[in-house]
Amino acid sequence: MAEELGRVPDLVEHNDLDQAVGLLLVYARRSCKRFVGEIVMLRGQLTNIQTEFRKGTISREEFHKDRSKLAMAVLELVDIFVEESGGADAGEKIESKDPADRKGIYISYAWADRAEVDLIDRVFERQGIMLMRDKKEVSYKGDIREFMQKLGDGGAVVVIVSDNYLKSKHCMHEALMLMAHRDFIERVYPIVLNTAARIYDSKQSIEYIDYWEKQVMRLNEKVRTLKNIANIDRIYADVNRVQRIRDAIDAFMNVIQSRNCLNYDDLVRAEFKPVIDAITKFAQGPTP
Repeated sequence: MAEELGRVPDLVEHNDLDQAVGLLLVYARRSCKRFVGEIVMLRGQLTNIQTEFRKGTISREEFHKDRSKLAMAVLELVDIFVEESGGADAGEKIESKDPADRKGIYISYAWADRAEVDLIDRVFERQGIMLMRDKKEVSYKGDIREFMQKLGDGGAVVVIVSDNYLKSKHCMHEALMLMAHRDFIERVYPIVLNTAARIYDSKQSIEYIDYWEKQVMRLNEKVRTLKNIANIDRIYADVNRVQRIRDAIDAFMNVIQSRNCLNYDDLVRAEFKPVIDAITKFAQGPTP
């Protein structure tokens, strides 16, 4: 990802929206030209509200409200650029450069499920498959480039789907990043823990949609209680991210269901052989 694009969220967080829009425009002109017009319009809107505030035609509260909306629009564009570029530098496509690179497998999981992940890790290691895993959850700001780079380098992802995973903002953000990858279906190897077995039942899986819907509502309600909405661009961006999880979780669960995963207890008894066999085939690459 270009350096200027990576700096934009920090600039927004530190209320330097003018420079954030400027850097976003530089990136768009080089790599995403179809967004140039939209960013120029955002810059014009920012200039207008700054002028109106200085003239006293809009109140401080109106200024900060309009400015927060523009900041959220800027962060949404950053997300779009990241997803379109696959998290790599502008113009680069994420793909394995060598068949050997496909042997590295990334694992996406909730930290609360580390006992199960430790077991899976040991079984896979005995079969010569090294799982690339983080020892702690990473924050939203830090994970986009790192996660997408690992996805590109590792070639495939074992997703440990659990109740904890489906209710974690960090994990579901990773899931959204996975879904944005062009080879999502080919690269994902889900293992569904017993705590998430309800995703196979439509009536019960609605509970997860309801969970994220309530998270959106609670955040919105909290925002509405604020008397002063100045300098809350990060909060608006967070509301938007949670809303995207709410909108995408059903599609994510549908993909997991479609993979016809074995019951977790059966996988443990089989020492995860079906998953290991599938990953081994993937690691070997296409048959000549």
